[in-house]
Amino acid sequence: MAIGLIFEIVVMYPIQKRTYRNGIDNLLVFLIGGIPSAMPTVLSVTMAIGSHKLSEQGAITKSN
Repeated sequence: MAIGLIFEIVVMYPIQKRTYRNGIDNLLVFLIGGIPSAMPTVLSVTMAIGSHKLSEQGAITKSN
């Protein structure tokens, strides 16, 4: 998993000229696929990012 992540970050992004922010989705997929026990953490982070984006657009969000 670590080799795949390093390959994607170091090699694929500069070659394909992709932004690193858009590539976080791919890294999350690698993490969930490789470490199923990390799924709750990844889902929490994903929900937090989505909530932040919604609040930037003016949606009413609630923190628990």
